[in-house]
Order: sequence, then structure tokens, then C-alpha cells
Amino acid sequence: MRKLLAALALVVLALAAYLMLWPVPIQPAAWAAPKAPGYSGPHAVNTRLARLQTLSLGPDEGPEHIALHDGWLYTAVASGAIVRMRPDGSQREVAVTTGGRPLGFDFDAQGAMVIADPLAGEHGGLFKASGLGTSAKQPGDAAQVLLANLPGHPDNLMRGQDGRIWVGLVKPRGAFIDDSAGKPWLRELALRLPKSLWPVPPAYGHVFAFDESGKVLVDLQDPSGDYPETTAVTESGDRLYIQSLHAKTLGWMDKKQAGL
Repeated sequence: MRKLLAALALVVLALAAYLMLWPVPIQPAAWAAPKAPGYSGPHAVNTRLARLQTLSLGPDEGPEHIALHDGWLYTAVASGAIVRMRPDGSQREVAVTTGGRPLGFDFDAQGAMVIADPLAGEHGGLFKASGLGTSAKQPGDAAQVLLANLPGHPDNLMRGQDGRIWVGLVKPRGAFIDDSAGKPWLRELALRLPKSLWPVPPAYGHVFAFDESGKVLVDLQDPSGDYPETTAVTESGDRLYIQSLHAKTLGWMDKKQAGL
């Protein structure tokens, strides 16, 4: 019995040492998280993003970024490919494969595709590059906070029409993330847990548009999370294509349904 208890004590000590001391890939810093606002004001709970129409991605998933070019709809997917199809989903084919995980991409004035891929190649100059956006403001203008203390974690920014800028909240705010803001050691400990035990907030579809003054113009939500991890919106003349990190299909909705 003594040997068994001693062995159990060693296991407990080893586990405690692992949870407290094992190296992690980041060094969390302490910060003061503002109190989560919840879903209120311009972000009051609604179901306007629910029941999206979808286009098949075939064997692929995760339409994280979308671009429309020369009558084709292009989307970056988790397999490392950029797939293109007609806007109705027909003629789907792989346009290019990066060997990594393409995130943001666009076409330059000559029609060449420019891709941000944090996993392609070993000598990139940017860490986890996701894309690049521009503002109508001049380079000398002072920086300012347009939106703060959102109910979720913002991801991509996409310019729409009529001055709209679309953003996706990829996950809602989680109590653990906010409560551990001032406790870096607690976030390090969480990273040492198996990934299945990480305190990840539940899926919640949420995209919204704002203007360059920070005024929220449109807010679309799906509390069910059926279309998960929404990252932004690509806007065409009559449709909103919803970007996602892990959705199995490409979701879209008629702009009239969104009130546009």
C-alpha cells in the first residue's frame, strides 16, 4: 500500500509540475479586461443570420476569405487551396494550392492574386499574416479607436458597398478569457491542458457592418452557431457571402433579407 501511495504521490507531483512549469508557445501579459457588455445596443440579440443558403465546397471546408473576380467567386479553404466557382456554385475547381492555410487574399490591378498565408514557407516576414486592409483616411491622420469592448472577438475586415465595412466576431466573449486577463499564469496553465479541455467559448454566428466613424449600420446574428466562427462578409450586388474558419459549406444570404 505504501508503494502504491508513493507512486500516486509522484504522479500527482509530476502532473502539478507539468501544469505549472511546462513551456508554452506564448508569454501572456496581464491586462485589465473591461466588463463584457453582453448583447445589447446595436448588438442586441437577433436571428437575422440564421438559415443561410449554402454553396457546396465539395471535400473542403472553412471558407475563411472570399473574393469576387471576373465572374468567379474565390474562397480560401482549410486544405491549403483557393477554390473558385461561379456565384451559383457551379464549375467548382481548385484555382491554386499554397501548401499552407491561405487566409486573406485579393487581386492586384494586373489581375495577379496576392495571398496572405501564415503556414506557407518557413521564412515569412510577418507572423500569422491574415490580410491587409486600407482606410480612406490619409497617412498623417491620427489613429483612433472606432469600436471598443465588443461582445465577441473580431477577425477579418472587409469593405462592402456604400461605405460599409464588415467584420466578423469569430467567437463570443468567454468568462474565462476575461476573468484571467490579470492572471497570466492561469492562461499558461490552460494552454497546458489537452486541447479538448480548453475553455473555448461556444459557436455563435455574428457579423456586422460599420462606417468609418464607427457607427454600426447592420448587425446579423445566429445564436445557434449552425454556421460557426464567422470571420467577415464579402458583399456583391445582391448577396452577402459569409466567411467562416470551419464551416462545411459557403453560406450566403440575399441582401434584402439583411435589410440592405
